[in-house]
Amino acid sequence: MPPASSPPTLVGDGIENPWNARVMQAAAAMFASRCRFRERAGLAEAWKAALPEAEELDLLTSADLAGSYAPLIALDNVPGAQPVYGFRPPRGPQPALVAGNERRGIARDVLALASHRVTIPMAGDGSIRSTWPPRRPWHSTISPAAAADPPR
Repeated sequence: MPPASSPPTLVGDGIENPWNARVMQAAAAMFASRCRFRERAGLAEAWKAALPEAEELDLLTSADLAGSYAPLIALDNVPGAQPVYGFRPPRGPQPALVAGNERRGIARDVLALASHRVTIPMAGDGSIRSTWPPRRPWHSTISPAAAADPPR
């Protein structure tokens, strides 16, 4: 029987929005997993401004990813990515799932480190493309009340 793996670490690569980072932390906590971030888009500064009372972010570098995590699984809409449904991650000493920037995805240097690439298929035309930007302008998809009082 192969050795048991540690719970996977969730890694945000270049996340910009501190509220997205907060949701990633909560998602990781649901599975008793660690959540770390590779800083490349000003998240640490935005985090301190938006959440001054929160603990500092757990940051790492691409060298940390390369040296500390295996297998490294990239979650992104890239060519060759297999659907996450039915994907069985290989066992490894310290697995990590990397999710990318809200607009630009995972950086190329991190994609090159990944042993596997997975995507979340979207409903619609059967492709694995993102649903952003929406087919309708974003302002037509929200209520006038929500537009008048955007989230902070």
